[in-house]
Amino acid sequence: MEIRKIILFFGFILLLFSILVYYRGCKEGNVNIVNGYNCEEIIENYYSKNIEKTKINFQNFTIDKQYAIYSCAIDRHPVMFIFAEDIAKNGTLIVPYLKNKLYKTENSWEIDGIVKIFFDMKVQKTYNVTNDKATMKLIKQKIDDPKISQDIGLNLARRTYNKELLHF
Repeated sequence: MEIRKIILFFGFILLLFSILVYYRGCKEGNVNIVNGYNCEEIIENYYSKNIEKTKINFQNFTIDKQYAIYSCAIDRHPVMFIFAEDIAKNGTLIVPYLKNKLYKTENSWEIDGIVKIFFDMKVQKTYNVTNDKATMKLIKQKIDDPKISQDIGLNLARRTYNKELLHF
């Protein structure tokens, strides 16, 4: 009977510890924020219920909000790149913005998302990134950076760069 009490006691302590870790994670801001927008709210307001309306109104949003709507879905699985073509419509206007985001990020999925936007720009003929040697160099540096998680997101970015950007 004594062993059962000890096991029960440690089980209770483990449960309390788990609740504490979960609570602290929520309180310390583990909610993903992009450009000041809460990703849970973005997903709820622009994907889950109103994706058709979002598509229709997308060009009316600020570039920061467009990027937040796009970027918040990057860390979801399956990854949703449905607004890449919409951001690409901004053409040269958004290039400095994307280069800045690419320069700052170490998120492999975000890198892949940005490379996909550049590819869509090339397809739509709103901007030909392959003629921009500085941007192509930055993309190459990011996809070859050993500090960035070598996961499927970065592998997809490499594929988009090598097979689609360079040879489209």
